[in-house]
Order: sequence, then structure tokens, then C-alpha cells
Amino acid sequence: MIDQRMRTLLSLLILTAFTNSVFALDICSSEQRACDFIERASPGINIDQPLISLSDGRFAPRLAATDFDNICNVFHSIRLAIRWSPDQADFLQQLSAIKDLSNTIIRKGCLVVIDYHKFEAIETIDGQNESSIELFSSRWAAIASNFVQNENSIALELLNEPSSNVPGRYLNRLYAVALHRIRFIGFSGTILLGPRNWNTAESLRELTIPSDDNVGASVHTYSPMSFTHQGANWLKHSPPPGVTCCTDEQLQNLKKQIAVAGNWQSSTHHPVLFTEIGVIRYADPHSRAQYLKEISTVMREHSIGFQVWDYDKAFSIYNTAKQEWEPTLLDALSIKKQ
Repeated sequence: MIDQRMRTLLSLLILTAFTNSVFALDICSSEQRACDFIERASPGINIDQPLISLSDGRFAPRLAATDFDNICNVFHSIRLAIRWSPDQADFLQQLSAIKDLSNTIIRKGCLVVIDYHKFEAIETIDGQNESSIELFSSRWAAIASNFVQNENSIALELLNEPSSNVPGRYLNRLYAVALHRIRFIGFSGTILLGPRNWNTAESLRELTIPSDDNVGASVHTYSPMSFTHQGANWLKHSPPPGVTCCTDEQLQNLKKQIAVAGNWQSSTHHPVLFTEIGVIRYADPHSRAQYLKEISTVMREHSIGFQVWDYDKAFSIYNTAKQEWEPTLLDALSIKKQ
């Protein structure tokens, strides 16, 4: 006969197999609301530079409304990688356009992650001061005030890929002040904080999470760069083409990074969302599919959410010429069109 403990175990296994839940039951406490958002947001996808500037000074979506129908029939969330203008007038115009675009995306059925894709001021020693913290926090207060009504469907990712030039102590203070301002204006939705060294999992240990029940971490991995970024002409030292994947060594290094994030998530009870994973489209198609299969499988094993980079640019998993998803890549990610 099966005893009660075995029945409980079998029930949990069945529940896990037949739900879309990302998180294991022991990852988050019931009070950690960020888990709910990240669970609902995964799998997601990135749209790089979602806005274009118009001749009259306004900004508009780069993609058509049908693109968002297309995306939200496949993915659960869209991360908007926004290069916010340093010019305040342009910033306010961008913010207006992003608010309208986010409303459109939510109506299509996706969640939204709003990302501050680069804050150049703090990348030099001269800019690592209180003035930069004030500017950064005031900008986030302005952004957050526009999304209070949709806070259950929108997460705010405070900063994308702060480099190794940004000291951990300064970055933690930058985040703490911005988070305080965001909460003060009334936005209680999910906040994502990225560690220094370009959002690497290994730098999570330097990240101080403020006392807040709706904060998670944003992490990236493109390991091995020699494979994922081969032929990337925007890099100063672009890896040469022709690198394939996935050898045992490549997989072990990748799994190690994900395990670091998984362990941090388990120990802190703050969830991790890998807001960028992907492979450049010039890579060998079979290797590209194998890599995405391996990385998404391991992330699910660690109860970690992910968003793919990207929809239609250099790492695209959508074929704009054929107007269709790359089927082998969706299969590799275990994603099916609705």
C-alpha cells in the first residue's frame, strides 16, 4: 500500500507536471509578490529599441500592432529595452509613448518589463555622485507614476548591465534611493535589480536587496560569448564566426552560472528573471537550437524565469523576411503558439 507521504509526493509531482508554474514551492515565501509576476512573465521576449523618433519631436512604436498580436500569441511578456534620452523634453515624450505602447501590449495579453537600458552618468568615477543618484531616482519616479494603474502587469527594471566600473556599494545606494522614490509615489508593482558586471549571476552576491516584498533580480547570460556573439560587429573584439555548441565544457560553464543564480534565489527568497538569453542569428542553426534547448531546460530545473533576446534584430527568433517564427527555436524553448 502507498502511505500518506508517498501520496503527497505523487500529488506534488502530478501538480508540477500539469501546470505552467515556473517556481518550485520552496523558492519563495508567500509574502514575496515578485515571484508571482516572474512566474507569469516567463517565457518572455525582448524588443530592442521599441520606439522611433518622429519629425515633430514625438516618439512612436517601431513595430506594428500585429507584431504584438504575434508575440503575445507565443510569449507571456515583453521586455522593452529603452534607451532613455538624456534630454528631459525627449525623455518625457518617450515616456508618453511607452505608456501608450505598454497599454497596447497589456491589452494583447502580455505582461511588460520596462527597462532603463543605459544610464551613462554612473559609468565614470566623476559621475558616481549624489547628483547622478538624484537624477536617476527622479526619472524613475516619473516613469513609475505613469504605471500605478497597471502595476500588476508591469515590472520596472531599474538598470540594464551596469558595468564593472560601477562599485557595488554605489550601485546598491542608487537602487535603494530609486526604489524609495518609486514606492513613495505609489507604485507597488514588481521591481527588478540587476547586479554589476553586466548583470552576471556571479555578482549577485554583491547585490543588496532592500526590505521589500516585491523585488527580484535581473540576470543575463550569454555564455560562451565566443558562440553566442560570433560575428557581432558592434563589439570591439568580435568573436570569429564558425563556433558551434554545445560541448560538455560549454554546458558545464553555462550550468554553473545558472546554478549560482538558482542558489541565490533559494537562499534570499527573491526570485531571479534572466531578462536576456540568446544566440546571434549568424550562428550554426543546429547549435543555436541546441543551446536554447539546454539553457531553457536548466533554467526550468532551477525554477528560474527567462526572456529571450530578441524578437527581430541580431539575435532574432522571428524571421521577418518570411513573417514567421523560427519553428526549431520555439521547439527548442518548449514554447508552442497559442
